Amino acid sequence: MEGIRYTALHPSIAALLVLLTALGIGGRPRSELLPGIAADVFHSGAGGLSLLASSMGGGAILGGLWLGQWAHSSNLTEIAVGSSIVAAVAIAVAIASTMWVALPAVAIVGLSISCAGIAIQSSIAAQPRYPRLELFWAPRSNA
Repeated sequence: MEGIRYTALHPSIAALLVLLTALGIGGRPRSELLPGIAADVFHSGAGGLSLLASSMGGGAILGGLWLGQWAHSSNLTEIAVGSSIVAAVAIAVAIASTMWVALPAVAIVGLSISCAGIAIQSSIAAQPRYPRLELFWAPRSNA
């Protein structure tokens, strides 16, 4: 119970977990809905689905590579918030467009969601830890 109280009262961790929850609820279903989007929105079948899924996966890979090279712990929160906003806009563009506009938009969705998730988790991990919860993050030695 102490860990939940600490997390809820910590201003940075609580806000980041709310953002991560919003991304999980609002952003995660995008990949599960791709078959329906390919079939009903773009009328493209399995070929369109493979293009959309590949585009999203490629964007996610690029996002992870970019974040690994250029992100510093001082700007992770800004990256998380900015990436979340970009992802929301890109989702709207992807659904309200043609297939050829949707492909780069879906790549941007994959890139943005990947960057936001990595930045949020890295930012939480960089926070000073509550001493009584240290056993959850670091292995204890028996020595």
